[in-house]
Amino acid sequence: MADVSRSSSALLTTLFQDGQSAGISAQDLRDLLVSLMPAYGGLYFSTPAATTIGSGGTYVKAAGTTTATTATADVGAGGASNRLIYTGVVPRHFHVTAAMTLTPASGTNQSLGVQVYVYDDSAATGAVVAASKANAFDAATNGTFIATQANVTLDTDDYVEVWITNETGAVNVTATLGVLFMQGLIV
Repeated sequence: MADVSRSSSALLTTLFQDGQSAGISAQDLRDLLVSLMPAYGGLYFSTPAATTIGSGGTYVKAAGTTTATTATADVGAGGASNRLIYTGVVPRHFHVTAAMTLTPASGTNQSLGVQVYVYDDSAATGAVVAASKANAFDAATNGTFIATQANVTLDTDDYVEVWITNETGAVNVTATLGVLFMQGLIV
């Protein structure tokens, strides 16, 4: 029989309910272990590229080529740079972290921002996570480090990305270095 990943609710009401008179099978224990294994994955910006900022304060997906690092079978790159997609079958809560060095195309004294973007496949919509907004002031020409985090619940084929902006104006920004990582917990 195939191992089945289950939500915590399904585990407690189906396999391990109070007053259970039937024994717990080896398959039940295998399903428990599969369900408790965390889903995680990460990537890094391996080839930087300028992100076009159409107007100051508007967040857009950070450009550049990314390379996937370590991941479980339930998390992958999703066929696109700067994207981690959850392919598991049970909803999971994820802690997402992003850290980047951003460099504006010209000038200094610019306010740069990072947010985590989440796409909900079942609703076919996405949005930046407002609570993940992080800004830093670039006062030099060698880039500014910004880190952020978000907590999200993802279903099958939902994904996360890093989006950036230049709050000061329509000056392009390059993610010269950057990482995106997410780790899931059973819900």
